[in-house]
Amino acid sequence: MSRVLLKCSIAANVLCALVIASSIARSGIGTPVAEPANVMKVDFDRVFADASAAGAPAFTDADREKLREHGLERINRSRADR
Repeated sequence: MSRVLLKCSIAANVLCALVIASSIARSGIGTPVAEPANVMKVDFDRVFADASAAGAPAFTDADREKLREHGLERINRSRADR
C-alpha cells in the first residue's frame, strides 16, 4: 500500500511541476526587457550635484565645544579606569 501511495504522490508532484513550468514558459517571464535602462551622464551628475548642494549640517562653535568637552570627558574617564 505504501508503494502505491508513494508512486501516486510522486506522479502528482511531477504533474504539478509540469503545469507550473508550462505556465511560466507561456507567460514570458523569462524574456528580456524590450528596452534596457539608460542612465545618461547628465542624470548621474545631477544626483551628485543635488547631494552636495544639500551638504552636511553646519556645526556652530557651541556645538563643536560641546563635542570637544564630551570627548575629553570620555578620554579622562577611560584613563581613570586604568
